[in-house]
Amino acid sequence: MMTIGRDSGSTDRSAGYTALIERYGLNVIPNWHRSCIAMINRHVVDKKEGIVRETYPARYWPGNSLGDHLEFALKYDGTNMAILAKIFHLVSIDEMVRLVQSKP
Repeated sequence: MMTIGRDSGSTDRSAGYTALIERYGLNVIPNWHRSCIAMINRHVVDKKEGIVRETYPARYWPGNSLGDHLEFALKYDGTNMAILAKIFHLVSIDEMVRLVQSKP
C-alpha cells in the first residue's frame, strides 16, 4: 500500500477510499475526504480548496483487507457511490457476500 509522507521522519499510511483507490488502481475522482493513519499518536485535519485531509492516530488502523478499508471509508470518509460502484465491479459477488456476512 502506498504511504503518504507528512512530516520529516514520519510516514503515514493511506486508509479508507484513498487506500482502496491506490490498491485497485481505480480511475475515479478522489473522494472529498481523504484519510491516512499516522505512525504516531496525532490527529490532524487539513481543509483546503474543498478537500479534507484527515490524519488519524495509529490506533485507527483498520487492517489490510478490502473489508477493513471499505468499513473505514463508510465510517469516516462518507458515502461515495462512484468509488463504491468501481469496487463492486472489481470484486466478486462471493467476496462481497462474505464481507457482509462477517459483520453483525
